[in-house]
Amino acid sequence: MSTPASMPTDGPTDGLPAEVDVVVVGAGGAGMSAALAATKRGLDTVLLEKSGHFGGSTARSGGGVWMPGNYALRDAGQADPIAESKRYLDSIVGDVVPKRRRDTYLDRGPEVLDFIKANTPLRFTWVPDYADYHPEAPGGRVKGRSCEPIPMDASFLGDELDRLHPQYTKAPANMIVTQAMFRKISLGLRTIGGPIT
Repeated sequence: MSTPASMPTDGPTDGLPAEVDVVVVGAGGAGMSAALAATKRGLDTVLLEKSGHFGGSTARSGGGVWMPGNYALRDAGQADPIAESKRYLDSIVGDVVPKRRRDTYLDRGPEVLDFIKANTPLRFTWVPDYADYHPEAPGGRVKGRSCEPIPMDASFLGDELDRLHPQYTKAPANMIVTQAMFRKISLGLRTIGGPIT
């Protein structure tokens, strides 16, 4: 790892090691997953975060993922053929993202959630009927392919819980609102499901 000229090269600076195998910048969902993967492969890893909190926008957004073919979709009987997901991405993204990159995301994405499941207490579930953003596009699904974390008691974090990125707004009475619930709530009074949820 190269170091800036102003940084000493003969030892740690501010508690950081002078040399590591992997530097991950950002302690959101992607950064934390990358740091975990590197560490599990025996690499000396440092995770850097510019703010005083970890979790990034993942912690504030609810952590939903669109990763077709994963275990949560399979468990719910919602894993459709990968060719349909590829057709969908091809139709809505096109050449803005190279085909090889789109295909790699879809072919290898489920492995990521398997890895998270095997190495953390985090579990995902399908969000019923949370449609793909463009379900009318070729390969799109009205039933959707979105998954979200199953709510869990974060007290296992101990004192670190205070460093988790704060919510945008505090939920009333500390209630948890999942994407599945939000879908029903957003319908308001148009269906009985809105007020009941």
